[in-house]
This record gives sequence, C-alpha cells and structure tokens, in this order.
Amino acid sequence: DIFSTPLSFQGRGRGRGALIAVLLYILSGCTNPDSAPKDVYLLRAGNSRITISDFNKSFESAKTAYHYDAIQNPEILKSVRMELLKQLAERAILTERAGELQIDVSEAELEKAVLSAKEGYPDGEFEKTLLESAVSYDSWKTELKHRLLMEKVIEKDLEQEMNITAEDISKYDAENKEKKQISNEMMVKLLKKKKAEAAYPAWIEQLQKKYKVEINEIEWKKIADS
Repeated sequence: DIFSTPLSFQGRGRGRGALIAVLLYILSGCTNPDSAPKDVYLLRAGNSRITISDFNKSFESAKTAYHYDAIQNPEILKSVRMELLKQLAERAILTERAGELQIDVSEAELEKAVLSAKEGYPDGEFEKTLLESAVSYDSWKTELKHRLLMEKVIEKDLEQEMNITAEDISKYDAENKEKKQISNEMMVKLLKKKKAEAAYPAWIEQLQKKYKVEINEIEWKKIADS
C-alpha cells in the first residue's frame, strides 16, 4: 500500500533547508490533463495526471537529497523511486480533493510563502542554491504552490475536525513543564496538528477510495526494475 505513511506531514514545521529539500524531492508532478506533456501516464486520479516525464524529472531532483555513493546502491534507488511514487500519488489525490472543496492558493499567499522561504538568504543566494541542485526558480515556485495547496486541504479537511479537550490541554501542560509557555491558541493549533497526523493514514485511505489512483503497472515495472 503506497499510502502507509503520512507523507504530507513530512517536513512540516521544520527549518528553511527542510522546506527546500521537500520541494526539491517532489518537483514536477500533477498537471492539468489539457496542458500535460503528450506522454504516457504513470499514475492518475480523476483529472490529475502524472506522466513518465514528470516522474523522471522529479526523480532527478529527488536524488539530489542523497550522497553520491548512496545512490549507487540499487536498493536505495528502489526505495527513492517508491517514496517518490507515494508523494506523487498523494498529490494527485489531494489536488482532486482541493477541486471538490474549491480550495486554491492565491498569488498573495504564494508570494508570502516565497518571501518566508528566502528569508535570511543574501540577495541571489537562494536562487544559487536552487541552481546548484539543477532546479529552476520557476519550477521551485510552482512546486511551492502545490505544497501550499496540499497543506490547505489537510488543514480544512482534517485539522479543523480535530476536537481538543481540557484533558488534552492538561496533558500537554504536564508533559511540557520545562518548555517555554505558549498561548492557548497556539497550544490548540499544535494539538490539532498532532491529532491530525495520527489520523492521517486512515484519512488518506478514505480519500484513496474516493479518488482512485490508477497506476500504469507496465510502465511502473520498467521504472522500478531499472
């Protein structure tokens, strides 16, 4: 089952470098079927379609997160390919869900996230970091928009449904006495995220049933065995 782990929570709440790594990891991906390259599909869910070219481009980016010696190991490469397939399948499903919920990412939201990601970098250094990984700035920005869309779906469809009780708050206080105190509002948000992460596998499994992912088994076998 390619949906056995809560992939959307990977990299969330981490530092700037982690954000870049996550976005590099799954570059390319879902495209509108009308604008997709005329290529054989690898997987699709509803109107969201991942082509062989999409996957190959993403795979080249994914390998940049590994040491050169590591990616010479066939077993590691196989693991990277499978993890990438999970990421792209998940995105196809959440893209479909976003359409149903009429969720989108505005230009203002995107620009705010871009500025946040670039914060602390000297002028031109952020773009240089991307180029060193053979990723264009425009491709990175497009991927960032996809990522924001996925997070908005998770927040609306999952996190907001999490009920936080007085017992939850008391337990958090007891377990975090030595940590810096945060506001009740921030605590509730944090607890909702933790509960949502625990609920994620069952949630994505339900979405998988609704937005069935079709994998081109013939093409995937070629990729997996390469």
